[in-house]
Amino acid sequence: MPLFDVPGWTVEAPAIAEASAKTSKKRKRSAVEPHNLKAAEANFEKLIKQLEHSSSSGNSVKAPEKTKTIKKKKTEAIPQDVKSKKGKDKQTKKHVANHPQPAPPKTQKELNPPSTPPKKAKKKLDTPSTSASNGLTALQKGMKESLDVLSEYPQGTVIADLGCGDAALARSLTPKGLSVISLDLVSDGVFVVEADICDKIPLPGSGASQDDKSEGEGHIVDVVVCALSLMGTNWPNCIREAWRILKPSGELKIAEVASRFTNVTEFRNLVESIGFRLKSKDDSNSHFTLFEFKKIAVKGKSQDEWEEALTKARLLKPCEYKRR
Repeated sequence: MPLFDVPGWTVEAPAIAEASAKTSKKRKRSAVEPHNLKAAEANFEKLIKQLEHSSSSGNSVKAPEKTKTIKKKKTEAIPQDVKSKKGKDKQTKKHVANHPQPAPPKTQKELNPPSTPPKKAKKKLDTPSTSASNGLTALQKGMKESLDVLSEYPQGTVIADLGCGDAALARSLTPKGLSVISLDLVSDGVFVVEADICDKIPLPGSGASQDDKSEGEGHIVDVVVCALSLMGTNWPNCIREAWRILKPSGELKIAEVASRFTNVTEFRNLVESIGFRLKSKDDSNSHFTLFEFKKIAVKGKSQDEWEEALTKARLLKPCEYKRR
């Protein structure tokens, strides 16, 4: 058969050989030997007979069950006297637990121990930062105790607390029948009156005349208290205002931190030059010094004299404590 049938020329293709028959490559089984076949037939017949016999008797063939054997430990018999002894031991233990034995007697050394001197309690020093009762610092507590003498003043005494802070003095003395006027830069709407104590205190009273010695007039205040309030650099003006509002022979009490004084004597002289006389000074407290002055008659100062007095404000160092 040609590959291409084109007019004019032809190419003959070689003949394709037919595929040879496929041969099976499977392994042939060997013939069963006759004696094995006879043995199998005999076993089959026996099995059939057993099944017929079991069906007729109604008993099904059960597979043999495996039985588990539990080995028990051989316990030896405990004699009766041993048991009773153990019971007695338990009873004695319970008795000891419920009724402890008394402690052994103390020796002579334990009865009479060597005498040792008692330890002396260490004395704690109060510091300004130490907290005291009622929210007061040790400084405020000591100053309050020093000013408690005001509670012994007769009822109706008028006290002006300049730079009062939270008006602790008024809260303490008002229930005892004393009149306390509390003045500070900020009012609390209850006890404190807003005022600049180094400028003009809103209370009646006249200043001293420059011509003659006098104590002024129109005053209503018996005692002026300046407790930790001389803080500004113009604090001498506060002393001047205290003199103006005080009655004749009125008292001025000043309590200031001891470390602020550069010269206590010059501080005293400055206050006396404004119109006071020192009655007492208490520096027993290590933190502050308490002065008590009495108002006296004095001539008024000129403007130049007041300006010179203000230059001595350096006698008190600037405030370094945080809380009043």
